Amino acid sequence: GFVGPPIGSALFAIAPWLPIATDATSFAGSAALLRGVPAPPRPEHPVVGIFASIKQAAGFMVRHRQILELALLIAGGNLATNAAMATFVLYAHHDLGVSTWGYGFLLVAQALGATAGGWIATRMSRGLSFRSMLICAQLARATAFLALALTSSPYLAGLCMAVIGGSFTI
Repeated sequence: GFVGPPIGSALFAIAPWLPIATDATSFAGSAALLRGVPAPPRPEHPVVGIFASIKQAAGFMVRHRQILELALLIAGGNLATNAAMATFVLYAHHDLGVSTWGYGFLLVAQALGATAGGWIATRMSRGLSFRSMLICAQLARATAFLALALTSSPYLAGLCMAVIGGSFTI
């Protein structure tokens, strides 16, 4: 989160295809390295198929309401955030007026916020319940996204991105 976005922005500034080629090269390198990892031992118990595993996991979540609520909250939050972030690069360039480099630094602001969120969560947990922390984090994220949508300042946008990152960690 701290290194990747600025490097990706720099590569994109050099040539738009360069970050994709670099990513593809990194995957090819990873595949080559994985060939040297020994195969794991065969499981001693019978292997359950993917659909049976999904059915078992879904049944477990239905029987444990808190886990189901948490899973739906995380899935909904990820869906909404990824939908917003899919167009964020266009918003950053057109509405905020940031350069290719600036976009990378907006993503670094999010990573900084995510890091700070761990520190904040530790302090919050001393006085708040888990549920209260989730509510605070969701309200902070909603407020930050609203402020992000209404601002034309890249600096305020960076602050919003930091709050969004922190809310995910919390």
